[in-house]
Amino acid sequence: MATFSFDFIEDYYVLLEQLSESETIRAVCSETIYAGADVMADAIRKEIDALPVVPINKIGSNSEPLVGINKMQKKGLQESFGITPIQRDGWGYNVKLGFDGYNEFYTEEYPSGQPNSLIARSVNSGTSFRQKIPFIDRAVRSAKKETEAAMVAACDDSFKKIMKGR
Repeated sequence: MATFSFDFIEDYYVLLEQLSESETIRAVCSETIYAGADVMADAIRKEIDALPVVPINKIGSNSEPLVGINKMQKKGLQESFGITPIQRDGWGYNVKLGFDGYNEFYTEEYPSGQPNSLIARSVNSGTSFRQKIPFIDRAVRSAKKETEAAMVAACDDSFKKIMKGR
């Protein structure tokens, strides 16, 4: 019976154990996660840009729901979309992609402008007066494989650099 020996596997395992609690592995995790987040964020930005625009004075109803957002709401989504700084929770590292702040569409109910996250959610899920346009869902589905590939490539590149330095 043939026997195979892989010494480099043991070396690799020892390296991973040494790195597990070091700043180096934190940097690898950050690079990997941000590489994926950048790809997904680009896909979401493209979907935001593709959202239909309706006149500012148009009001939706149950019988005639709005199909889109006004130009101030769209501008608010475009400008407020971003990626949070990386955070470590109990099990790993993560970032969040989302909307922050308020747009410049002032109403009686929102005298400081409408919350951008509220507009994004109402467009993505629909409301009684707005037709559902699942732009975030579409972006996530369309960019999932590309996001995963970017993360794998970033992780591989980081580990290749580490292995060359050892």
